[in-house]
Amino acid sequence: MIEAVITRNSGGQVVGITVSGHSGYAESGSDIVCAAVSAVVQTAILGLKNVRGLDVRDRTGDGELEFRIGRATGLEALCRADAITSTMVLGLKDIEQSYGDYLKVRIRDITEVSLA
Repeated sequence: MIEAVITRNSGGQVVGITVSGHSGYAESGSDIVCAAVSAVVQTAILGLKNVRGLDVRDRTGDGELEFRIGRATGLEALCRADAITSTMVLGLKDIEQSYGDYLKVRIRDITEVSLA
């Protein structure tokens, strides 16, 4: 199962996401759940970096995809990123609704994000 943990700050703005695991829906290369999750999150990263020009730290690996919006961007920049991150969350929750046995989306509210 894929687990997507969306991190929000105390103001409710999405500041990051960690996606881990394999859906097990189909073989690697034919897994539509994995492909959909990856496409939604990677498109959000592209939008945050290239459309909004934000400092986004991201990494990918086998069964892992993660990004954090840099602390230096401030609250105003996070608010400008809301359309992109909110759309990402909606997309992931829609996939979860259709393929709940293969994807779990969790929201984690925190007051501060560690950017180690």
